[in-house]
Amino acid sequence: MSKQEAYDFFCQMLENNSRIAKEKQELLNQHTSGQKPKVALITCSDSRMPLALYGNLEDMMGNVFVGKDIGNTSSDSDAVIDYAIQHLKIPVVVILGHTDCGAVKAATGNFDDETEAIKKRLSTIKNTFTDINDHIKCVEDNVNDSVEKITKQYAQQINSDSLCVVGCVCDTSGAYDENQCSTTYIININGQKDRQTLAGHELIKNITNTQLKENIFTK
Repeated sequence: MSKQEAYDFFCQMLENNSRIAKEKQELLNQHTSGQKPKVALITCSDSRMPLALYGNLEDMMGNVFVGKDIGNTSSDSDAVIDYAIQHLKIPVVVILGHTDCGAVKAATGNFDDETEAIKKRLSTIKNTFTDINDHIKCVEDNVNDSVEKITKQYAQQINSDSLCVVGCVCDTSGAYDENQCSTTYIININGQKDRQTLAGHELIKNITNTQLKENIFTK
């Protein structure tokens, strides 16, 4: 991509913002005095992971507290998570990884030549599956590691049922299902990964869409 293309796209973003701000003033004015988000979302900076995958402005505005960095690890977003839980009292924290994650791929190899900032990030990505050919397992392992760290730190809140930590993977590459890319699957809730156990969790029972409930776990 050329710099001119980037300039053009950013200018379009500004035009979109100007239009949306004018069209949605009634909605936006409802949030000028503060925020009370319902969900904290820790996800990857990858451009294939926009919030638009999960709803429009009316859905997202004021409801989702977002932390983004390469590789979506709790270590990189620890301040976001602490603020979400301790100050905003958000009851649901979601770690959202995705397939074909460049950071997870890089973490399986030698990244000594990267900048210090990138090396710091990649070193926090947990992979017990270091073979890049087992990339899905690497992505899942990274998500599960972050969920485990949060559940240990905030065990009291989880035990008192004031906090739920959910691990998800968005299939941006069609790795789980080549006919359905960018579908999101739940792989972990509060450290539980067994599908039968997950299926009985209160969160899953709240899914009213039968088809979604049947396909919310990876095959």
